[in-house]
Amino acid sequence: MIGTVAPRGYEAKFVDVLLHPKVVLQPGSDIERAKALHEKAHNICVVANSMNFPVRYEAEVIFAGESVAAA
Repeated sequence: MIGTVAPRGYEAKFVDVLLHPKVVLQPGSDIERAKALHEKAHNICVVANSMNFPVRYEAEVIFAGESVAAA
């Protein structure tokens, strides 16, 4: 997670967060479907939707036992 903090009055608060989740698929899985499901999960995430700042993500999608397939 990478967060941007900015001064707000006498406090500092998050104004943006970037998540870097790692999604590991079984070989032969549909990588495009996995990306679409991850996007859907992010859009309905209670935690992300409860924040008063943007919560973004850049998923790393790989197959088990292999190097990065897509990001």
